Amino acid sequence: MLSRYHQQRRNVSDRLTEVKALISDYTFEKDALFARINLSGDELEMYYRVQEALAEKVTPPDLVVYLRASTDTLMRRITQRDRPYERQMERSYIDMLNQSYEEYFMGPARNSRVLVIESSEMDFVSNPADFQTILTRIRQELQLAPFQPKLPIQ
Repeated sequence: MLSRYHQQRRNVSDRLTEVKALISDYTFEKDALFARINLSGDELEMYYRVQEALAEKVTPPDLVVYLRASTDTLMRRITQRDRPYERQMERSYIDMLNQSYEEYFMGPARNSRVLVIESSEMDFVSNPADFQTILTRIRQELQLAPFQPKLPIQ
């Protein structure tokens, strides 16, 4: 949590003066989802006290993109990525995380607007059209003009 806090305080604050919208795959509040699942008792209580104190100094994003997917889809993507630290993750753990994300992003206790994109049927890594669909939805939500690739003018 502390490394993410420092990263956000340092990088996000600096970048917000330069760009209209900053896109990230992380929000400071997201860390609490993992804490609720992995910590208990005094550890969880201490986590919440520290997180509450730090959260006041973190700028929340204007938009959070939630790529909603079924647990089966998530398990398939984890297998395809084949990251060493994910290899031992059990389906029940991923299912708990997935439910926690759903409750968080669909619940009232958010500091940011959430764009929900159903992604179970998408393959945005291998299918450029799926990736483009996501980019288009984000641009629409941020009220940005459609992307116009450079024309090959000679």
